[in-house]
Amino acid sequence: MGEYIRNFREHKAIPLRVKIISVSLVWLTIGYCVVAVIEMWWLRALLLMIAVAVSWHILSYATLRR
Repeated sequence: MGEYIRNFREHKAIPLRVKIISVSLVWLTIGYCVVAVIEMWWLRALLLMIAVAVSWHILSYATLRR
């Protein structure tokens, strides 16, 4: 079993580095789609709401301190 999975199962926590990378990738990919790909305003709004929800979910877990 991988280190990240083991830490999550045992501590219900995510390392700070992983949180930063995850949230950054969510915003980069969804931000690109909102700015350069999607033309419908309601779909842009939906994607932004999804980005907020996913970010909140990731950040809601405790930060694993080593």
